[in-house]
Amino acid sequence: MKRIFYLALLAIAVCFFLVACPNPKLPTVTKVSGPEGAINQASSTFTFSGSSPGGTIVKYEYRKDGGSWTDHGMNTSYTWNGYSEGPHTFEVRVKDSKDAYSSIISWSFTYKSDNLPPIVEKVSGPSGEIDQDSGTFTWSGNDPDGSIVKYEYRKDGGSWFNHGLNTSYTWSGYSEGAHTFEVRAQDNKGAYSNEVKWNFSYKLVMCTVVDFEVESWLIHREEFTSVRCTGAESQLIQRLPLTREVSKSLRALWKERDCL
Repeated sequence: MKRIFYLALLAIAVCFFLVACPNPKLPTVTKVSGPEGAINQASSTFTFSGSSPGGTIVKYEYRKDGGSWTDHGMNTSYTWNGYSEGPHTFEVRVKDSKDAYSSIISWSFTYKSDNLPPIVEKVSGPSGEIDQDSGTFTWSGNDPDGSIVKYEYRKDGGSWFNHGLNTSYTWSGYSEGAHTFEVRAQDNKGAYSNEVKWNFSYKLVMCTVVDFEVESWLIHREEFTSVRCTGAESQLIQRLPLTREVSKSLRALWKERDCL
């Protein structure tokens, strides 16, 4: 009985040792720096280090707010931008050459912004129906408690593009139809402004003739007609030597298109 008792006691001790003492050959990962507790920054950097006594580290992985693990290669820092207000978690683990994973390290923090976002206002730009195939958009911006570090724009709901500190943009060559142009600003604390939007529709105008003059003369006994068309600025659009019959047909065509 004593032998059975001692064997049972030994088994309990071994189990306790296995549970209480991690495998010394497993890789390990250690926190170096990162946010904890309540913060008011909209961007945070997490740094960590790892080692593998039983092999070599092949990759780090991270996950945010309990989501899926993401391969982070051999990078030992990660910057998380634009998280929402409220509590968040950031976790890291490491994998070694023997496919063994380390224990998971975790940062817990709560973000509450005390930063006033920048403000952007429209100054000028096309709106409604237009007939120009190029438009210039201008705007102004300010930040009540910091500074604007960049403006961004996007066209027709596409991707945002960094526009530096420029406060105007010329868009040329858009297609016929409806279009949108949007601008936003980001401040030195990572906060974005409201988005300002221009809505316009481009319609190609086939001709802008508002005056029509005909001059006739004889060349080698053949009558020709000079057609002089002018636009709203009284500029010369075209001056063509045409026969009278052709000029009549051209004038009829322009009338049909409401150019005259």
